Amino acid sequence: MKCPACDAEMVERHFGATIDICEHGCHGVWFDRDELMVVKRAGEDVNRELEQLQSRPPTRFRERGTLVCPRCQTPMQIRSSGSEPAVYIDECPTCGGVFLDHGEVVLVRESRPNIIDSQQRVAEMMVRESAESRRADERTRTLVELAGRVLWEIPWILLDD
Repeated sequence: MKCPACDAEMVERHFGATIDICEHGCHGVWFDRDELMVVKRAGEDVNRELEQLQSRPPTRFRERGTLVCPRCQTPMQIRSSGSEPAVYIDECPTCGGVFLDHGEVVLVRESRPNIIDSQQRVAEMMVRESAESRRADERTRTLVELAGRVLWEIPWILLDD
């Protein structure tokens, strides 16, 4: 596959997902749909190796205009990563692929979690709270049953005395 930024041949590498790296050109990185999140959440060793590959100086440049998706040939759109500080990434509106220019892998990784990460954390918290609520409801039912038994037994205990 050709790099969308400099037309050099990209090399497939495995970093928790198989991604395409422009090793002999601009050092950009191509992620198919959802691969960026897989790599972002990968272990420290994986991210360090990817950052080292992108830290080398680029050997090819091209005047930058609108990039074309290397998978489906659709013009790509520039969008903010939704994080702080904002990282502007090239994304294909058709296949969902993402291209990060030289050095942007580090910026994306170091940026605060984006909206998708925040939404996932909120959903996980709601699931935990729901489970805790169900456990609390069950404990309450058990206590009510025990209290009912105790209240039922008290008159009989008093009569036995």
